[in-house]
Amino acid sequence: MRELLAAVRDELAPSGRVVVEVRVDGQPITGPELDDDQPTQTTSDIRVYSAKPSDLVVGILEDVRTQLAASQQMQQQAADLLQQDDPAEAMGLVKESINAWLQAQQAVGQSAQLLQLDLQEIKVEGQPVIERMTELIASLTELKDIVVANDFVTLADALQYEWPEITDRWDAAIGAIVKHIEDADAG
Repeated sequence: MRELLAAVRDELAPSGRVVVEVRVDGQPITGPELDDDQPTQTTSDIRVYSAKPSDLVVGILEDVRTQLAASQQMQQQAADLLQQDDPAEAMGLVKESINAWLQAQQAVGQSAQLLQLDLQEIKVEGQPVIERMTELIASLTELKDIVVANDFVTLADALQYEWPEITDRWDAAIGAIVKHIEDADAG
């Protein structure tokens, strides 16, 4: 499989496309199976799917935006539960929400790396996207400190009053990255 993938990557290189999925007999092949040196049976149906990196990144970032919108709803539910003195269920939602934020940060960083985007140059509302990322990390740190302190009143207030704006600001930053990528593809 390794040799086959190398040949496919070589074939795709001039077009700038990347392999996004490999299926053998309809089953996805992942991880160690992709590095297997064993020859594939000649009767197998091998399908390799590719995409332009920019299309791949735009799709990922749009998914992140959807996840952050869902995260915002979880934050509101968590705030409501905390106000109803149900911290156990609220903390589960807070954990899911924080995980969504961490995944968003990671997706933006990896996307920028893949496309070699300079997040200092991409601006949203006059501010470099990299500064928005720094703000998010600071906000997540503050949220973590509130959670560790078991300060449920402050946590409920933060989730209800501060985090909707943070979500909106982050959504705008991701939107600016998507627009930058689409504009670069169009030009």
